[in-house]
Order: sequence, then structure tokens, then C-alpha cells
Amino acid sequence: MVLYKVLQDGSVATEHPIENCCAWAYHGDLFSSEGRYFFDGYGSSSQAPGQRILLEIDEDLNILLRQTWTGLAPENASFISSTISSGINSFTRGARRVSGDTLYAIVPYAEGPVAIPETRYEILGLDGQVHLVRDMKDIDSLFSRTYFTMSDEAFYIFGGMDGAPLPGADNFGNEGLIGKYRLSDGQIEGVSWFTDPFLGQATFGSMGQYHEGNIYCSAYTSNPLTEAPYAASGCQEAGTTVIEVRNENLQFIRGVNLPCTYKANGGKAFAFSEDGHIFYANTNIESGATSVFKFDSLLNTVWVQDYAIPFPYSILLDAEDNLVVNTIDNFYINPTLRIYRINTEDGGIINSTDLPLPAAAPAFHPNPFTDELRLPNPPGQPMRVEVIGINGQPHGCYEAQNGALQLGHLPAGIYLLRMSDAKSGALLGVQRVVKAGG
Repeated sequence: MVLYKVLQDGSVATEHPIENCCAWAYHGDLFSSEGRYFFDGYGSSSQAPGQRILLEIDEDLNILLRQTWTGLAPENASFISSTISSGINSFTRGARRVSGDTLYAIVPYAEGPVAIPETRYEILGLDGQVHLVRDMKDIDSLFSRTYFTMSDEAFYIFGGMDGAPLPGADNFGNEGLIGKYRLSDGQIEGVSWFTDPFLGQATFGSMGQYHEGNIYCSAYTSNPLTEAPYAASGCQEAGTTVIEVRNENLQFIRGVNLPCTYKANGGKAFAFSEDGHIFYANTNIESGATSVFKFDSLLNTVWVQDYAIPFPYSILLDAEDNLVVNTIDNFYINPTLRIYRINTEDGGIINSTDLPLPAAAPAFHPNPFTDELRLPNPPGQPMRVEVIGINGQPHGCYEAQNGALQLGHLPAGIYLLRMSDAKSGALLGVQRVVKAGG
């Protein structure tokens, strides 16, 4: 893992590699709290238990504090399957804050299709103490369609339900919900289904962000807003992305429909300016372009701009009041991390930065395949390949001989290949492949 400091002109001023030690790699999220900067994450390994970690860093990326909680990460943390090389996985969808010498974090440690996420709420001392660890499965049963946000007093979970309904919620089956929980102990305080009033079923992009007493929600629905205040005309036939504003107690305030060509963004899609404007980023599923919307405080559109840039994972406003759009290209294999700065007045691109890439992860070809997979450049050391079905079912471990992998016996379908060094166990990459019939 490498931390980067990018200046206003787009240049990389500092890069700080974080040694992985006994873990494959660290995965997590950068955040600021009480004027301090942190990286919250964990490392997983086939040779050792998962390791939970918190780093406090200064503006020059010097590490001020490094705290680990050994044995805290659940066993299924090692089953993360999506885009390990990019660091974008379910753990980054968590929410966290530091108050004094205590970390509050609500995080899913793994995501489908390989494993149902084990969502935990943790209150951890920066001195290494563990004050509270609560497994949220018993009260929310959330699958991989999960996202989280946090206020000073509560945290909120967005996702799909598969199990007994939460207190106060009707049993709508596998619908979307928002749950509110106390920060002090993780106990539930309230719930609202996305169907109340019209936010719709949960998708991988069902999400929300807390800002100054309100929650800004985004989800895809087949029931566009028709009666809510300030609702624009939506897509009655095909469905659309709906944005809603709710207060801290989940009560609906206002909402708007996006045009018909969007599904909900699964990242940190909202940013907020001091003058009350709201920015939202999403991908146009027809054109493949990224659209950035600027709304006023009532969700009236000020402008919308399209950019020929990759998937927008997160947006924020910098100290100069420019919009920073973090994007990912080549999402599954050898991703490129790219940062754009956009002028908030007119939407013009100011500059962009491509972060230096690590060594490319191995990629088997052809894809789709029928019998044999091969690596164009076989590694010098033997490579171990774990094959996992899209439903999480393991299909065995294999050793790639001279870069060749014989998988013709597998049924047709989609598989994940988790590649590691056969001797050290170090992760080399994860690849999604398709086994064709025949």
C-alpha cells in the first residue's frame, strides 16, 4: 500500500509506501476527524490471522501513530474477492470517526459473491484496547449491497434485507432499508425502508452521506418520485436513480429523479460546499461518461457536465473550493487511479493526475476460455491459484505450471482466480474469468 500527497496543480508531492509485513496488503479508507488524518484498514494473509490497523498521519504523510488490534478481524475477512489490487472493496464503504483517543467504526469485512459480509461495529481505543465489537448480522442481515455513514451521535446502514425485518419495518422481503444506530453502543434507534416514500429496492449503489444534520441518499428504483416536493420527471418505464434528503431521524424532506440513464453510484458520491450547493457524481450507463451534477439546497439543478472519464469512486471539495473527483479505470485488472480537479463554478476540468501504478497483476488469457488458461509472462516462482465460483463455492487450488492452468473440467460459468506465490503466500492478484461451454 502507498499513500500519496497530490498538490493543487496535480503533481504528486509525496509518496509513502506502507510495508505490509505479514499480510497480503492493507485495505481501508483515509478519513479526517477532529482536524486529524487517519487510515483505517486491515491486512489479510493466508499465513497469519487478519490484522486490524489504524494509522494517524500528518499532512506530509509522516506516521504519527500506528495501532494494530491482532485477532480482531473476522475469519471471513480473507475471502475478499473484488478488485484486491485496487483496494476498492467492501471495507472502504465503512464509516468511521475518531473522538479523543477512541475510534468508532462500522465496517463490512468481506463482500459477495465469495462471502456474505460480516458487518461489525467497533469501538477501539487508540492505545490498543477493544471496548466493543458487535456483529451486526443478528439485527440487519445485510448482504453486499451495503454502505455506511456516521454523524456525531449515530451511524447509518444502507442495504438489502434478507431475513427478519428490523423493528418498526414491514416485511417487504429483499427490499432496501436504512437503519439508524446509536454510536455509544450500536443499538438500533430507527429504520426506514427505501419504499417509504419511493426510494426503491436496494442495489449495489444504494448509499448515503451525512452532512450537517441531513442524510443524502441515492438509489436505483422502478418507482420514481411522483408526489414528493421538488421531484423532477423521471423514468416511469425503465426506472431511474432517485436522490433523497432525509433528516437525522430518517424522515423524508425532499427528493429528485435523475434522467433515465443512471444507476446509483456505490461510492462517496456527494460533496457539499459552504454556500449550500450539493455536488453528485454518477456514470451514464448508455454513454459510459461520468456526469457531475451541481444542485442548489432544494435539489434544483444548477448545471450538469459530462466527462469522458472512468468510474467516479468518490468526490470531495478541496481547500481551494475545487471539486476533486477520484476515478478508477480498468476496474478489475491492473486499475489506474486518476484524480480530476473540476471548477465548481462552470464544471471545467482544471487538471488530472494518474497515480503511479504498482507492478501489474498477472492476467490469464484467453478470457472467456474453454480448456486452458495461460499467462503471457509466467512468474519466476511457482504460483498457487484458488478457483472460486461466483456463488462463493470453492473449486479447488491449483499450481500454474509454466504459466498454464488446466480448468477445462469446470462447468461453464464465472469464476474468480485468487493468485498467490506458492512459497510465501503473498497475494499476486485476483482475476475474474468466464468458462465458456464446450
